[in-house]
Amino acid sequence: MFPHPAPPNAWHCLQIIVRKVYHLLAGGLFVPVFFWDLPLLCLSLAIAFAALQLLEVVRHLRLPRMGAAVQQFMQDFVDERDSGVIYVTHFTLLLGLAVPMWLCLGLPGVAAVAGAHATSSCTSRMQCISSGNSSGSEGSCSPPGASSSVLDSSTGSGFGSVGSISSSASALLLVVAGLSGMVIIGVGDTAASMVGKLLGRVPIHCGSRKTVEGTVAGIASSLGAWCLLFWAAGMGLPGGMSLSWWLQLVLATVGAGLLEAVTSQLDNVLLPLWYLPHLLLVQQ
Repeated sequence: MFPHPAPPNAWHCLQIIVRKVYHLLAGGLFVPVFFWDLPLLCLSLAIAFAALQLLEVVRHLRLPRMGAAVQQFMQDFVDERDSGVIYVTHFTLLLGLAVPMWLCLGLPGVAAVAGAHATSSCTSRMQCISSGNSSGSEGSCSPPGASSSVLDSSTGSGFGSVGSISSSASALLLVVAGLSGMVIIGVGDTAASMVGKLLGRVPIHCGSRKTVEGTVAGIASSLGAWCLLFWAAGMGLPGGMSLSWWLQLVLATVGAGLLEAVTSQLDNVLLPLWYLPHLLLVQQ
């Protein structure tokens, strides 16, 4: 039998809960803007990253007045990974959420979908993400003169043997790729950490602080988040995808959950970088 993890003290649990609240807060702030105007969100995240770098310089150099204030504020949110000269957890959290969004704009067809729904005059911008889900129709949010296919078949672009990507496929790719970091870090990692610390009793392996209960909670919450996001994007439940597609999504999510349970690296960066390419494989 594996030894039970030592029960965490109340202060340690409170620190974890406070840190993870920022994960949920980021999701509440970023997801609506993702559906509203993704290019603007990507620009805002880049500015926020630059601002965090500036604050870290201020903290490290202990500049008069501001340096002490920044140090005091961040002191309550650090862990053993911030034992060095530079605090990295806030950088990695922002990068874990933002990098998939930055990268997804370079995927075939996605930039066109994002640009179309960002500039559309529709009342509800979320409908622009799912406007291509009606077969054979352009969708009410398509700009004038736009075709029902984001990529023309003559380009030969696409995944696998597909010569073109329909607007519905591009919309799905946009949601899955762009929000992969938000789901696995903002929801999955948060649930795994909080459930594992508060309710976890069975370690994932001998000597580990990660628990089976936390890992299962992280995987389940990530899958639940995908269902909610597909519904919010107007794709319905379970998103109008085939059973095999969902099985592949489940396998990728389980793999990310197990990686979070055993890795000693910075999971805020590692998990999105692992999860995103595996989700792209699901889209083939």
